[in-house]
Amino acid sequence: MDRGEIYLEEIQLKRKDGSIFWGYLHGRALDLSQPNNGSVWIYTDQTRQKQAQEHLQLTASVFENAAEGIMITDADNIILAINRAFTEITGYAAEEVVGKKPDLLNSGRQDAAFYQQMWQMLHQEGQWRGEIWNRRKNGEVYPELLSISLVKDASSRITHYVAVFSDIAEKKRSESQLSFLAHHDPLTELPNRVLFTDRLDHDIHRAVRDNTQLAVLFIDLDHFKSVNDTLGHPLGDELLQIIARQLEQTVRASDTLARLGGDEFI
Repeated sequence: MDRGEIYLEEIQLKRKDGSIFWGYLHGRALDLSQPNNGSVWIYTDQTRQKQAQEHLQLTASVFENAAEGIMITDADNIILAINRAFTEITGYAAEEVVGKKPDLLNSGRQDAAFYQQMWQMLHQEGQWRGEIWNRRKNGEVYPELLSISLVKDASSRITHYVAVFSDIAEKKRSESQLSFLAHHDPLTELPNRVLFTDRLDHDIHRAVRDNTQLAVLFIDLDHFKSVNDTLGHPLGDELLQIIARQLEQTVRASDTLARLGGDEFI
């Protein structure tokens, strides 16, 4: 401690049992005008404070780098903080939403009754989870999987709401595509045998119930094999697509036109 300066440093110290801990070493001369005439040293164990600091840093890192969008509001539902994924999903930066309410994301697809039921369950169960449609900054409406949780203090008073959500637009598109492929012919995009059978069963039951009649017409293309053999399968596929479009123009919207396979339509 030259020239009577106060010494303060955060260092690793060793206990009697050999364990290492973080602490503050604080030293000061007894007489600042005569620093060589003795000094006082204070060792402070900072283990808990250091652990708390590391925990806060870890929490902040998880919050900022989470793949899901995170939004924290106060008890009045005013946005206090968002993470990077929130901005990536919604398009809104922190300065555009902090201090505002989450309803700026509303898509208009859910009515007041939906939100009333959501808030009721949230306060009864302490959390709510479900699918919801929201709107990005650019106006695009998208589906998200949303989870909202309550945060309470020691007096059980609500202090914050924490919303965690993920964009499931791509998942929805994949599910829709898989569902379409499972029930439609990939070449003509007409209903396949599975969907036709389901609709036929439904219409038969309805005809029996209403005492009405039902017509089924089976169509087979003559000499279609010759087209494939002489002109090739790509041209044969194109011909099937043209025929499918022409057949669609001859039936009503309430009718079912399906391709059973090959050159067979029904």
